[in-house]
Amino acid sequence: MKGFADKRTRGLAMLILIAFISGCFGNAKATLSLNVASPPLSPDDEIKLVLNNPGKEELFIPVDWEGIDIFRMDGDGKWFEYRKAGSPMFSTTREQTLYYIPASTLVPGTYKLVLQGRRGKDGTVLSLEADLIVSPPAVNGASVP
Repeated sequence: MKGFADKRTRGLAMLILIAFISGCFGNAKATLSLNVASPPLSPDDEIKLVLNNPGKEELFIPVDWEGIDIFRMDGDGKWFEYRKAGSPMFSTTREQTLYYIPASTLVPGTYKLVLQGRRGKDGTVLSLEADLIVSPPAVNGASVP
């Protein structure tokens, strides 16, 4: 009788484990992401920033690039606020939202671009980051030191 109870318990445990794994992976939401699609090659370029929303979730996000917080790394490797966001927000379920940042607004250096907003009907806080390195402009095909 003891062997039968052990098999039954193991079977029940396996069934619960399978149900748990199926529930976790079956209901997984597509991940939001923020990526730099085109870094600048000159101060005349625009930096293309892409917010991917593959699950077409309801988002409340900045209308334009001026709604993106920009942080810059100093010479000691510490971050400081380079540009504070200041832009209206809007609701969208678009699969992809594009932001274009004029490269001339940034000096050469290492940056974190931070998009903040809300997601879903409950308004869960949303914060996404993208890294960006702006190199000095090239002069006659060579980098400026």
